[in-house]
Amino acid sequence: MLLQVLLYPSVDVSGTDRPSYRQYGQGHWLTTRAVETFRGFYLPDPDLWRHPDASPLLAPDPDLCLLPPALVMTAGCDVLRDEGQAYAERLAALGVPVTYRLEPELIHAGLNLFNSAFYPDASRRVEPVVESLARAIRSAWAA
Repeated sequence: MLLQVLLYPSVDVSGTDRPSYRQYGQGHWLTTRAVETFRGFYLPDPDLWRHPDASPLLAPDPDLCLLPPALVMTAGCDVLRDEGQAYAERLAALGVPVTYRLEPELIHAGLNLFNSAFYPDASRRVEPVVESLARAIRSAWAA
């Protein structure tokens, strides 16, 4: 079985004007400036930012309808939260089976902090998330 697994995904590189960018764009792990810098490395030509290969959230409905089921997890304290949620909602509206999970206390890349000396308390918060994602993936593969 095919399955999309997107963890705090960047699915719309065309802009940084969503509320989550205003809320978490400075002083958090992934900043607006960092996203804009990475976008410039990845796609220096702004004319390509809206292309569906770079911004799948902007793909036409017939293309998105062909996608496999999705597991989308967003972090509550992340500039990418709103676009990841919008992607999950759009897929679901088009009939693609979606499991969406918002982790309100996580930052972007927070799963990387599991078992980290940098942030020892992260494991307590991350372990249930990882276990839940693993269950969802195993369930999808069993179907």
